Formats: sequence, C-alpha cells, structure tokens
Amino acid sequence: MSLKIVVAVLVIGVMVSGCATVNVEAPRGQSVILQPSVESQPVVSKGKIWYALYGLVPITSNSTADVIKKEKLKEASFRTYYGFDDYLISIITGIITVQPKTLEVRGK
Repeated sequence: MSLKIVVAVLVIGVMVSGCATVNVEAPRGQSVILQPSVESQPVVSKGKIWYALYGLVPITSNSTADVIKKEKLKEASFRTYYGFDDYLISIITGIITVQPKTLEVRGK
C-alpha cells in the first residue's frame, strides 16, 4: 500500500513540475531599465507561457520584448512562477507534457 502511494506522489510530482525559461529582453532599438522586483509598481501584464516536454520547448512566445513593446514600458520588472492554477492545469495537461507558467510584468 505505501509503495503505491509513493509511486503516485512521484508521478503527480513529475506531471506538475518542470523547468522553463523566460527570455528577458527589450525590443530592438528600445532602451528599458530593468528594475528589481518592485511591488509598488502596477502590474501591466499577467499571462501564461505554455511549454511542451516539461518546459524544454516553448509553445508560445517566452520573450518579454512583446509585452514591453505593447505596453510601451521604459522601466520594467518581471516575475515568473507556477501559480496554483498552473498546477491544476498541469495535472491534466502534464500527461501529454504540456505545462503553463505565469509571467507577471510590472513597470511604467
């Protein structure tokens, strides 16, 4: 009985975890100041980045340049994390190795 529980926990752990990268870069020709994580800055964008093969292959754009250009930011800070909703989604999509990660952009 305990072996089944250990195996189940390991399988679920693999399905909801992963390794994913986010390219922090500015659009070509635009100067942007990278700030430390400043909680007082307003959140200008919050979205999901989707990955296949547990984070090895980005399915959607994993660059911050698109958000910086769209929001016309001069100063920005970024935070990526696996939110509770990301874990819930990964329970289902992790079976086919597709997982989301949340990217939060703050700036002005």
